[in-house]
Amino acid sequence: MSQEFIECIKNSINYIEQNLFENIHLEDVAKSAHMSVSLYSKIFKNLFNITVKEYIIKRRMSFAAKDLIFTKDSILKIALKYGYSGYEQFSRAFKKLYNVSPSEFRKNGIYVNVFPRITLKINTSCGGEVMKEMENEHVSRLLKDVKGGWILDIDIDHFADINNVFGRKIGDLVLIEISKRIKKVLKEGSIETDVIRIAADEFIVVMKGKNADFVKKNISRYIKTSRKTI
Repeated sequence: MSQEFIECIKNSINYIEQNLFENIHLEDVAKSAHMSVSLYSKIFKNLFNITVKEYIIKRRMSFAAKDLIFTKDSILKIALKYGYSGYEQFSRAFKKLYNVSPSEFRKNGIYVNVFPRITLKINTSCGGEVMKEMENEHVSRLLKDVKGGWILDIDIDHFADINNVFGRKIGDLVLIEISKRIKKVLKEGSIETDVIRIAADEFIVVMKGKNADFVKKNISRYIKTSRKTI
């Protein structure tokens, strides 16, 4: 797969991201990648194991979820902002993805960007292998500023098996539940930091200004809560 081809796919993702608040037509997305709709749809699904429509929905819902937690906008206003005709349509779509209503999600007060932007790159150290990546605007900034702190890497065992056996909808719910549990442990420990999904089955947490005993204690608390049945 050539660098030129990868740039075409990345251009199409840029187009989606820049138009999340607008009506997005698949024809325009494919055009931004210089491909036909059928070819682009097939390639996108093969690369990312998700359809273009599903990706757009998840990205919009991720922003909507963030607005529910960090703004006081009404649910109707948020629904209209992300292209839904009204409260009911938005609520059904939101609950289908997050398994709770928008009002319940807001009441819980926990947000993690479980569905970050995706991209591609060529890994030159692996003979030009094409790699999928999840972009998160906070990762580089946090990792550069981690002196005197800790990076916790949390990997979900056998996550691919969950997707393969139970389907991606269940896999998404597992990701959401795991991220909520991580965030809850941090919140209970009065730790203000982000939980960042950096791969299909991997999250990182950056803790700054904490000693080893404090970090170990909170890791133990997370391990305990993670063993509970989902």
